Amino acid sequence: MLKEFRKLYAIRLFKKRLFTGTLLGLMLVFLCAGFQTALAQEETPPDWYRIRANSVPYMPQDLTVDSTGAVWVTASNGSEYDPGVWRLPSGEPRFEYVTNSRANNWLKGDYNNVVEKPQLSEEINYVVRDKAGNTWYALDNRTVLVEKADSSWVTITMENTQSGFSDTTHVDSVHTIYLIDNQDGSQNVLLVAYKSLKHLDPSFNVAETVAVYSTYNNDLIRDAYIDSQGRRWMANERGVYQGSTMYDMSLVGDPFYHPEYAEDPEVPQVNSPITCIMEDASGNMWFGNSTYGTGGAFCLTTGGDWLYYNINTLTSANNSVLQMAPASDGGMWFAPNYSGIVKYSPASGGTWTRTICASLGVGSEQVLSLQEHGGVLWFVADVVTNYGSGVHGWTLGSRKEDPQVVSYNYRKTSTTLTSHRINSIAGDLSGGVWFAAYDAPSVARLKADGTWVQYREDAMGLPGDPSSGSVTGVGVDSQNIAYFAPTRRAPLAYDINTEQWLDLPTDAPAPPADTFFYNLYVDPLDGKWFLGANNVYHLNADNSAWEIFDTNDAAKFPDYRIQYALMDGEENIWFMTTFISTPKVSVRKKDPEGGDPTWHVFTRGDASGFLGGPRLYVDKNGAVWNTASQTFDSETNTWVTQTDATLFNTRPMPFLNGGIPANMVFDGAPVPANQTNQDLMTVDAQGNIYFCGGMVWLQSINAGIVVRSPVKGDVSRDGRIDLADAVLSMGALSGKTAGVQSTPTDVTGDGKVDQAESLFVLQKVAGLR
Repeated sequence: MLKEFRKLYAIRLFKKRLFTGTLLGLMLVFLCAGFQTALAQEETPPDWYRIRANSVPYMPQDLTVDSTGAVWVTASNGSEYDPGVWRLPSGEPRFEYVTNSRANNWLKGDYNNVVEKPQLSEEINYVVRDKAGNTWYALDNRTVLVEKADSSWVTITMENTQSGFSDTTHVDSVHTIYLIDNQDGSQNVLLVAYKSLKHLDPSFNVAETVAVYSTYNNDLIRDAYIDSQGRRWMANERGVYQGSTMYDMSLVGDPFYHPEYAEDPEVPQVNSPITCIMEDASGNMWFGNSTYGTGGAFCLTTGGDWLYYNINTLTSANNSVLQMAPASDGGMWFAPNYSGIVKYSPASGGTWTRTICASLGVGSEQVLSLQEHGGVLWFVADVVTNYGSGVHGWTLGSRKEDPQVVSYNYRKTSTTLTSHRINSIAGDLSGGVWFAAYDAPSVARLKADGTWVQYREDAMGLPGDPSSGSVTGVGVDSQNIAYFAPTRRAPLAYDINTEQWLDLPTDAPAPPADTFFYNLYVDPLDGKWFLGANNVYHLNADNSAWEIFDTNDAAKFPDYRIQYALMDGEENIWFMTTFISTPKVSVRKKDPEGGDPTWHVFTRGDASGFLGGPRLYVDKNGAVWNTASQTFDSETNTWVTQTDATLFNTRPMPFLNGGIPANMVFDGAPVPANQTNQDLMTVDAQGNIYFCGGMVWLQSINAGIVVRSPVKGDVSRDGRIDLADAVLSMGALSGKTAGVQSTPTDVTGDGKVDQAESLFVLQKVAGLR
């Protein structure tokens, strides 16, 4: 039975020393020989890369629109692993992903939206493109990189205010960039960091610079501006400052400098925190106040009068103003805290209106950034449950009853992954990979040719709220049929060979449509185990009949909530859960004589000697291990502690397309991938290894899917090239080795496995390559 188990998992290894020695002798004959490598004439992915949605980031933050109408979006600080900015060219339907390496989202053909700029090596805080065609990137490392219209680059370094042990890199880095129009049509640039300002002329020369060395948060620069009259403005939590140059600015509300404004409620007083500064088309200056309990907006008119507006009184919106943007009618747009969008129009003596984002089909009332251009108000909304943040374009003038809004978020407008939070992943026999989404009932499929298919709610025939639920498990059997376990919906099956959905049996005890599944396990015999709360359902190999198990039976199951299943080398099926504090596992043992199976439950510390955690694993011989380095003795139903855990540490994790060693090497892997986790991994028919991001293991939604390309010559797929690989490749040549994957074995790319592959491996081991 154990011999058959190895065949099922395609991991049978050589054990005859005489044969191995003969192979090594033959291979040494070719060690110093040469051969020509036939390189495939196609795109070759890097050793490690990510796959992500090809839309906007999960958490967009700041938005700017350039003179061509292109929309630029940056991500929230700390939300991305790789530096990047997203750009929607005017008239185009899809955002580009501007980043330092295509490996940050390796997609093929029309799905590829990466614009590679290696210079962008750090997180990008802000981006703007000026009228001359220069693009300004504010990096989170005290530098601003300018890509000039001629594709050359200019570097501008901000002030380093480091003092003591506190790292000031972030607060020294630019968070906002303003373009200042000159009468000759050129533009100056104002760079705003929390602790410094730089004013540059059109030739990139620094005209003015100031720095803040105070360590108090009240002194951090929230915003700054140079208006059409040349006045300099700066805001922090102490109030708003004004001067004719950056060097003579004084606090407007300070009675020492401006006694005429003392106690004037229309003027921002001392310690009135100003969040943002903006000039409207008429030259009036606006100041957003974020003071808790007061807030509102101040306006300095072109006539020199100060006015104060209580936005809460005027519109019922929150009075704390986060962002502002000039309106084309001479008014001003406001983004009050969690209150949608507010507009001031100067017509008819001034009118105030509030638009609830929900009326625009947007699920969040927190607007983070906004800008009007060409009759469209573009804005970023904060995180919405299940959808991430969004970038939205509202066509102004469209009917209130039917507003015209185009929306982008990382899930709904992606043509690749339907989410970055992947519950389950499975490779098929056709070279494809299936990704089951956590935060909506959908599945993405990457085909062998690099094209993508999305099976969203309607395509999968899934009833119910499309914004709720998930697909908790996906698996593929040896007949190349994919199975799906959606929450609160009936199981689904798809025949990959015929590209058709299949009808599964619906007669009792088939799972009802509202069953809550935790996972799906396809065993080596093609049995499908749909794991859930209160029941586990088994669909037999030919999909003709269901079997139901009551997980409330404490004599058979560790808990009523079953998350994981595993078949060992004796075809026993194990059940596991992580919901309980004291680890328990159970096994349904197959009777070798064909009788009824027997059940056993093991609790940590019980008489069986079980000391492990809630998860079990199988080694290459089919033996069951727990995390306490114990193996299961099937004869006595006890657990035996092993002093040598090599078989456990090096176990090949079984997948449909072969095994992956649990101790594979992660050298060069993008963060945070640094260990194996069979539940969130798979391997495709070409030998690419996939790691799910966005769940408990890789922690961040934005990790995406991390992929390890096949290492040429690494037949064992442990990330190393050693003599064992040479033995396996020669074994494949002679027909003695089963389960050798052709893609990593075929190092020359000629579609054959011959002496060249063994030579390649030996040369690598000998240091000749």
